[in-house]
Amino acid sequence: MNQSSDEQLGEAMQQEWMHDLIPDAHISDEDIHRVHRQVLGRIQPRKFTTRHLLRYMQIAATFVLPICMVALFFTYRENRQLASIPMTEITTQQDEQVSVTLPDGTVVAMNSMSKLKYAPQDFGNGKRKVYFDGEGHYQVTKDKKHPFTIHAQGMEVQVLGTEFNFINREKDSKAEIALLNGSVKLTSLVSGESYKMNPKEIVIIDKKTGNMDIHRSENVSDATAWQQKQMIFRNMPLSEVLASIEKRYKVDIRLEVQETEHFTGTLPTNNLNEALNIIKLTYGFRITSQDLNHFVIR
Repeated sequence: MNQSSDEQLGEAMQQEWMHDLIPDAHISDEDIHRVHRQVLGRIQPRKFTTRHLLRYMQIAATFVLPICMVALFFTYRENRQLASIPMTEITTQQDEQVSVTLPDGTVVAMNSMSKLKYAPQDFGNGKRKVYFDGEGHYQVTKDKKHPFTIHAQGMEVQVLGTEFNFINREKDSKAEIALLNGSVKLTSLVSGESYKMNPKEIVIIDKKTGNMDIHRSENVSDATAWQQKQMIFRNMPLSEVLASIEKRYKVDIRLEVQETEHFTGTLPTNNLNEALNIIKLTYGFRITSQDLNHFVIR
């Protein structure tokens, strides 16, 4: 049989069936008719009942349940293995800036005192998701099927492919996004309010209430000046300029002047003495200091 083809075996079986003698002399006609009736009885259509349905379900469960359990086991083991892979975390210290390229090609330039976390395996599964605290300039790789999501304190940012500057520090009450190009969808987790930004828009979000202050600026690229270690001000009240200096250098500045003209100019973010000297020469002020962290402007 092993040396014969299926066609040869089929032909031999046909010959056996049609022409060979079957010894049936010892079988009575009554037995043959009884077997015939039993066969017909088994192949006759039967009425479908609930009992039959339950029976079929039991049979199906016998085969399906073990398969499902095996599949669940391997899924659980795979998820455990993925969960055991630690998240990648990048942090920057005071006066430190770094540029990070994510697995999908997205580039994040991080300002000082910032933190970025992500799971590399998520990018492999098409889930482009990061957790961010601080200030960063994002250049997101375009992928319409897999939106890029930033989770930050009190808000969520969804991106398809764009460039923007994002500030959201845990200790600050407000966050800010400046959109250079592309499209960004903001969602406040406090109020549930969402807004789809247009290029050259700046949105300031109150993280406690979820309220959004939206305005347009032709100089939106000023938001990325920190990458050149600069702060750019355009017709800003001097009190706000000094507040930015205090925040950047962690110092205290007391202004003992009632009214001043607004300030327009560029200040360094890596040289406090130079920044104060520019203010001094611009306004003709006198600046004194009690120590390295406290200054008085007269």
